[in-house]
Amino acid sequence: MTLSGVEFWDQYFRHLRESGTDLDWGGRWLEPFLAPLREVRARTNALMENFWSTLKIELVYRNSWRTRDEAENALFAYIDGWYNTRRIQARLGDLSPDEYETAWYTANIDQPKSPGTTLEPAGAR
Repeated sequence: MTLSGVEFWDQYFRHLRESGTDLDWGGRWLEPFLAPLREVRARTNALMENFWSTLKIELVYRNSWRTRDEAENALFAYIDGWYNTRRIQARLGDLSPDEYETAWYTANIDQPKSPGTTLEPAGAR
């Protein structure tokens, strides 16, 4: 099992606390940095749990496959052909990513550029 940095430090500090080690000399300074990372990990986990739930409901529970290859192909087609491209996203104004990208290019790229205009899509990562 490979531990992420946050998980490593969590286990390290837990071990130090349980063994009675005084954290004043070398560990307490990291605690403020770990708290936000734990929150990020919890949010990331919630997003992945949502994805897996959606995947199971929309694909797995509705189908059965005879071979592993059939299942892998169906999974790829679902994620790359549907979930990432055509599935409506609330954060994109109830548009699919393809529709949002087309609308963004129509509004920004197809228009004549005026000097000083920056072109950045809304919600850029």
